[in-house]
Amino acid sequence: MEAQRPLRDSYYFRSSDFSRCGKEGINKLDVNELAFILSRLTIKDAAAARLVSPQWARAFYMYFSRISMLNFKWNEALLYFCNKPLKSRHRESHNYVDWVNNVLEKHDGGKIKQFSVCFDLDCRFTSSIDRWIQFAMEREVEELELEFLLTQGHKFQDSYIFPHQLLGISHLSGPGCHNTYPPRWEACEDCITSASSFCRPHLDLPTGGGFKCLKVLHLENVDVDGQVVEYFLSNCRALEGLSITGAIHLLTLTVAAPSAPSLRYLVVKNCLRVTSITICNSHLCSFIYKGMSMHLQLDNVPSLVEVCLHQADSKTSDFAALAFDQLSSHLFQLHTLMLDVQFNAPLYLSAFACAVPKLPNLQHLDLVILADDLWSLRRLAAFLRASPHLKKLVLQLQFYPIKGELYNDVQCPHDHLRVVEIVGYRVSKKATQHLMFLIENAAALEKVVIDPACRWLHHRTGAYRSFIEVKEEGEARDHAMLQLKEIIPPTVEFVCL
Repeated sequence: MEAQRPLRDSYYFRSSDFSRCGKEGINKLDVNELAFILSRLTIKDAAAARLVSPQWARAFYMYFSRISMLNFKWNEALLYFCNKPLKSRHRESHNYVDWVNNVLEKHDGGKIKQFSVCFDLDCRFTSSIDRWIQFAMEREVEELELEFLLTQGHKFQDSYIFPHQLLGISHLSGPGCHNTYPPRWEACEDCITSASSFCRPHLDLPTGGGFKCLKVLHLENVDVDGQVVEYFLSNCRALEGLSITGAIHLLTLTVAAPSAPSLRYLVVKNCLRVTSITICNSHLCSFIYKGMSMHLQLDNVPSLVEVCLHQADSKTSDFAALAFDQLSSHLFQLHTLMLDVQFNAPLYLSAFACAVPKLPNLQHLDLVILADDLWSLRRLAAFLRASPHLKKLVLQLQFYPIKGELYNDVQCPHDHLRVVEIVGYRVSKKATQHLMFLIENAAALEKVVIDPACRWLHHRTGAYRSFIEVKEEGEARDHAMLQLKEIIPPTVEFVCL
């Protein structure tokens, strides 16, 4: 039997290669050539191409049995996903799981660099997701991304739970083990779920190297507790990036030497029960936190240059003051700062909340602001004065109807601000006033970007966006092109996304 020709890393196709095939064209290429073509497509498009003919199907399974980067993100299918009927969403989720399972069954390669999935998945698909993680561990994955959505009708309690068994750790209980969550079949006041009767079967520890090569771990709406996070920080010496979103049983988090020696960025979002985060003696460069207000301790983090803090709490009146207090020992070294500076206090108290400490090395400032707050421009001026070397400013606008005019009685000339980006722009007089204020004060301004999409509020795939929002964005985009463009100085580049 003739030996099968190995799949090439690269292949040059001449026009004659196709013309010589006549009417059948590309279908007459051999399976290796077809496999090369599929390698240039996304997994979604390649999976669709396999339906063309048996030859294409053989090429598909040949290529994906050896591929080292398995990226199952299908962003197009998730756009406006929440607007679809419930039955349709459930059917598509089942189809997605079947698709991933079929590809993995055919995979017979060695180590993989990446395994990424992104779809509307929850505890209903626990057995399949468990197998995916086992698959990734056995092939010593370097980047593991489990990005699950919670669309309408699902709650955080329905999230998939990361299996302790695969890590070789067991649930602990009793005093001092507050981070562990109860198994799904043990109902409690904090974890009532429609899947409370679910019982995970016994899982064998995977063969191979496990997570010893793991560099990036991204978990979204995957429930983990402190035990699981501590496992990754302590045992994955190569871990460079850790991102956790929507873990309802994560209460505290500590990043400290000698754990996580390679960790460079940490993201914690919407983990609503987190009470404290401690980072000390770490080489962390970037820290992003979005959730309820919590106790943050930073001690000896000399490489930290990027911080994002979006905190919410009905008892806190000044989120900016809270953030500055938490970051006080590291403010001088920050290059990028992202803050939610909306206020819960009555508006007349906002006048006293404009003190901003010096940010001598800040180059990129990203603020979520209430555009209708009458004191908004004064607060913005305080940030500009505190950041003399600022080069880029991003304003993410929220709107809430407030009577009265903005207090526009401050001047803060700035010599280094070059780029201004307005995100979440709407047809609003006060939104325009914010832009004009910056144009008047930024002497070195080179570029203005208007983006009507409220990107910080939605998933990157657009799964949660409504058609009403899309309509509002269209109206804002038309207004920006017709009205704002006319008031931008000719020396400033204007971009509307």
